[in-house]
Amino acid sequence: MIPGLLQTRAYTDAALESIRVEKRVEIADVAEAVAERMDRQRVLRRPDAQFVFVLEEQFLHHRVVPDVQAEQLQQTADRGTVAIGVAGDHSAGRRPCR
Repeated sequence: MIPGLLQTRAYTDAALESIRVEKRVEIADVAEAVAERMDRQRVLRRPDAQFVFVLEEQFLHHRVVPDVQAEQLQQTADRGTVAIGVAGDHSAGRRPCR
């Protein structure tokens, strides 16, 4: 899942609805939750700030709604204050710590 600070309104709506349905959780006011998340994003619009997010490769494969995710990725790429890195899934080569 894409971090809340980077989510578009449509992505947040789809993600919360997906959680509500899949987990059978009642989200009392989805609109209010979405509005709060969108309000927190104003920090990303500060021209004097730069943000770097490193996301796991898995987020590319977990699509809430494909069209919404495409819009989400485009909007994130268009932000001048945000850089995104993707950490590859190397779980197949991991060994337990000793």
